[in-house]
Amino acid sequence: MKKKILANIIVSFFVSIPVIALSEDITIVNCTGPDDCDLSKLVSMGNNFQGWLIGIVAVLAAIAFSWTGIRALLYPGSVDVKKETTANIKRIAIGLAIFLLAFTVVEIIVKELVNEDTNALRFLKE
Repeated sequence: MKKKILANIIVSFFVSIPVIALSEDITIVNCTGPDDCDLSKLVSMGNNFQGWLIGIVAVLAAIAFSWTGIRALLYPGSVDVKKETTANIKRIAIGLAIFLLAFTVVEIIVKELVNEDTNALRFLKE
């Protein structure tokens, strides 16, 4: 039990260092005051949140893959653990693929709806 706790602390420490180091550059809300906020700042905030969310999901997927791999290495002879780790790797990969596919579909839809020259919606009269 103590080994699991120590392993979790060590993994958490090494995973959290880059996240903490990069957190200073990440700003989700970039309004300086109530007069400064407009629709472009709202869209910018949405893009910042999207980038932050992708980073968090990538870190969580990396942790899940690592933990599953560690379990596979710690119990190489156990058939049950092998089945469980194989199923977990498939689940993690499918979840990550669904997340990234959803992100890609939304990006494609937004690029088709927004006019690149004016940054306005195509169906609105400019």
